[in-house]
Amino acid sequence: MENNNRPEAGSSGRLTARHVRSAILALVGLATFGYAHTLPWIGVRPGQDIEEQLLGLTPSGEARTYALTDLTGSQVALYLGWLALLAVLVLAWVRPQWRDALRIAAMLSSLAVVALILLPSGAAVEASGFPRDDRPDSTYLAGTWLALSALGLLTRATLSALPRPR
Repeated sequence: MENNNRPEAGSSGRLTARHVRSAILALVGLATFGYAHTLPWIGVRPGQDIEEQLLGLTPSGEARTYALTDLTGSQVALYLGWLALLAVLVLAWVRPQWRDALRIAAMLSSLAVVALILLPSGAAVEASGFPRDDRPDSTYLAGTWLALSALGLLTRATLSALPRPR
């Protein structure tokens, strides 16, 4: 009688093509996030009062732009979210038997990081100094969209490190 109780390919802790692909995606995601860190994330401009809106006039005043480094409260929360996603990535390599729970954790932590990427808008409005009565307007700039792309790469890296459930 033949013994077919061999471990699945790749689950023995050896480096596989799946792990290499995952590592490359993770490195590209981290490099993309590093570049997004240097770009402006949010543009804030004073809002329009009702007369200006009715007349179709553009708001007066310059837009003020903010990078992630300008919004320290948001910066710390976002870094913690990225670290949580990286921890799931490392656990995916170390403990392949936890793959189902780690898949769910990767998806949930990705949703949390998406929220953390999009939340600095309110912090930028607060930091702008524009009066709240003017209803300042915020716009997401290149840094935000690049950070979302980096999140997609890092999430894909995490999920590709996990073997598909059978």
